[in-house]
Amino acid sequence: MTDTRTAEELARRLPLGRGVRVMAAGPGGLVALEKPAGILTHPNRDGAHHTALLNAPYDFERECFHWTAGAAGEPGTLYLLNRLDSPTSGLVLAALTVEAAAAGRHAFLEGRVQKTYFALVLGHPRPEHGEWSDRLERERPGGAQAGRGVRVSARAQGGGAGRTAVTRYHCVETRTSNDAVLTLVRLEPLTGRTHQLRVQCAARHHPIVGDATYGDFGYNRAFAKRTKCKRLFLHAAAAKIPSLHFQAESALPEEFRAGLGVG
Repeated sequence: MTDTRTAEELARRLPLGRGVRVMAAGPGGLVALEKPAGILTHPNRDGAHHTALLNAPYDFERECFHWTAGAAGEPGTLYLLNRLDSPTSGLVLAALTVEAAAAGRHAFLEGRVQKTYFALVLGHPRPEHGEWSDRLERERPGGAQAGRGVRVSARAQGGGAGRTAVTRYHCVETRTSNDAVLTLVRLEPLTGRTHQLRVQCAARHHPIVGDATYGDFGYNRAFAKRTKCKRLFLHAAAAKIPSLHFQAESALPEEFRAGLGVG
């Protein structure tokens, strides 16, 4: 079974969340949605549909949204293929059918999905392009930090605990403003670990601007005060699954350019 609806048709049929847009629809039922920063990929366990990708119930077991729409009560289902942290903006890939979901998830599992992100970071990474490789390990916060969600730490490669994380990076533009150096960096993760890009940037003393978990908290406050923009400056800009002939792009948000100019 395939789904041949266009992006425009899907935008009318899907119960899209606030600010969410349909960016691409493949003939096999693959879909690319664009979400703004602050929107959840799926609701939390206790609900909160109005702050998620779709304003619809979510089935955690099948990893899909489901809803009924129209006078005839037409059922709808959207399967998630990947997730973005709530503070991250950009592309989320999904599927309209079980078959498309299986094919897309298999492509992710086999590492055949090409993803591109942009981040605004403090400082100027050296060299200006290359590859980062680390072992990432989940921490278990206790005491006052207990219950505050996931936190990940990076360790140098060469044994020990954790899972390998690899990212290609390229410095696109660097500017100095208000005594701070900021760089727009293109990031291409070759693995998909929790908080991978945020942790790898911070581990090299180039935290992503606006990162409330791994960032420079003092600079984040000053930056937000100057720019009137309080967000994580990480954006999922492109995704491609060559084996399924599917790709999508999302333009860099204007606040990234503004941040480079007044940071």
